[in-house]
Amino acid sequence: MSTTGKAQLLSPQDLGWKEVISLDQKHFERAWSDNNWQELNPQHHLVASWTKSDKILGFALFHYLPGEDMAHLLKIMILEDFRKKGEASHFFNSLVKYLKSQNVSRVYLEVERSNFAAINFYEKLGFKTLRVLKAYYSDGTDAQSMELTL
Repeated sequence: MSTTGKAQLLSPQDLGWKEVISLDQKHFERAWSDNNWQELNPQHHLVASWTKSDKILGFALFHYLPGEDMAHLLKIMILEDFRKKGEASHFFNSLVKYLKSQNVSRVYLEVERSNFAAINFYEKLGFKTLRVLKAYYSDGTDAQSMELTL
């Protein structure tokens, strides 16, 4: 039996959509509102869940325009009980395969400068720091901009 999950692309009509919103609102300090999620354009955003035994363990959200060579990773998370077990890496790598099939060659993101666990995770995936974004978040917190070449 596989020790890792399975990535699944989601649309607002899918059963897992509401669970993804719930995960965002429970686990992100800067969670999106229901309206933010409702306003997502399916032609410009990619939402994927990571499931194992029909349980959603996490999700990722990208802003992506078909035909463009870059995708913006807006959110990614795995439930705490499944962290440091390879699930997030397997999830992200499965998404990279999909993005490559769509001719995406780069992924970029912003991450809170004090989120050392996330920065370490992104560096292990191969992301490189581009720059520091001073007072990027509404509370004045700095962000770090990072990019991965696929």
